[in-house]
This record gives sequence, C-alpha cells and structure tokens, in this order.
Amino acid sequence: SLESRLAQMGGRMLWDEARPLFMPLMATLVSLHAAGLNHLGIAPQNLIIGTDGRLRLRGFAIPEARTVSTDLKPRLLPGYSAPEQYGFELSPGAASDVYGLAATIFRTLTGNPPPEGSSRAKNSTDLFMPAEVAKDLPDYVAAALFNALQVVPDKRTQSVAAFRDQLSTDPAVSALIQDQKEQTLPAEPV
Repeated sequence: SLESRLAQMGGRMLWDEARPLFMPLMATLVSLHAAGLNHLGIAPQNLIIGTDGRLRLRGFAIPEARTVSTDLKPRLLPGYSAPEQYGFELSPGAASDVYGLAATIFRTLTGNPPPEGSSRAKNSTDLFMPAEVAKDLPDYVAAALFNALQVVPDKRTQSVAAFRDQLSTDPAVSALIQDQKEQTLPAEPV
C-alpha cells in the first residue's frame, strides 16, 4: 500500500517523487466520476502500488457505507473523509473524492493527514503545512492542496480534473501559454 511505502521512506515523499504516482490515478478517478461513480474512501491504505509502479485504487464500498447519514455503520477514514461525510446536511459526491485525494497527497508530502473531517467542519483554520515541507513545495501545489481541502464543498475544487490541472502547471506558466495563444490567433474579420 502507499501507507507501507511511505513508512519505508521515512514517512513522506517530495512532490517530485509523488507527482508521477498520483497523476495517472487522477485520470482513473476522472473516468470513474464520468461514469457516475464516487469512491468516497481515498486514503493511503486504499492505494496499492503495483509492480509497474502505478497506484491502484481499492477499498470500494457502497456510498451509504461512507457517510454517517444512513442506517449502516459508517466506514469513514479519519483525516481522509470529507467533512460532509460526517454530516446529515450535504450529500457526498465528486468533491468528496477531491478532498480524499488531496488529503492523501497532503499526507504523502507532510507525513501527517489533515485533521479529521468532523473536527474540520467546526474549525476550518486548522490545516498547517510544516515549514520544511513548504520550502520545497511549489506554491501552486500548496495552493491546489488548500483549495481541494476546503471544508465547505462549494468552496472546494469541484472535480478531480480541475485539481489535476491545478497540480500540473504553475499558474504563471499557464498565463504565459494563454497569452501566446491569444497573440497567435488570427484577427477576426470586421
């Protein structure tokens, strides 16, 4: 599991080591979401590293087992389950998987998961990144993680595809590419 690999590596990875693991997984999650499926249990213990070095998702459960708002005993993962999975007001969905994925990446980079979702719902200012991690992490990656770990689902990055895009390219580079595209487009006839 990813959890076992992290333990072997001293508890965490650098972004340059983690990025190639997570990017293909995000493509898988985009496909799952397009098919109307949400995992709702993304965590290091539910990610297996295959012999080919790729992350594989396990630990699928029916959605009712991943929230406290049903009669089933919930199977929530402290630190990785989104705050809405602990409540009765909001239904978990794709943004909940974004949260779980971001929490897993956060854990991979910092060595610790975010605080449990039920406590984060009460105190959304409790997410801290250690200084030794922050100094080596590109600013756009830190911003993407904090956007994806927002407590309120409507304020959170809404899709894995958007989260992947935020993690893929520095915003300054994206702006430069967009400017170049605009400059090379032919002028529209008047």
